[in-house]
Amino acid sequence: MRFRPLLSTATACLALACAPAPDLPTSQLSGDGHDTYPNLLPLSQLQSQAAGLGQITPRSEVAFAQRLAALRARAAQLSRPVVDNATRQRMNAAVTRAALR
Repeated sequence: MRFRPLLSTATACLALACAPAPDLPTSQLSGDGHDTYPNLLPLSQLQSQAAGLGQITPRSEVAFAQRLAALRARAAQLSRPVVDNATRQRMNAAVTRAALR
């Protein structure tokens, strides 16, 4: 009876694999390798433009500040060493022992 779920999964995968590729918007890309990229603007300029359009509200400023703090905290976590010193020393000792054999 374990064959039936496997067969249904394989059938579903085959049906998805044989589906036509979705139509993706190509109006912005010329395909010749000379596509233009958006200009990078300073954050202060973007903020002043958004403020002029009435898109920045006190609520959006708070949400932006919270998201920015969360992203900075995540970046700080990602910049820490992956392997702590004690583990690194154990790994180096094991490599040294293996090399001496």
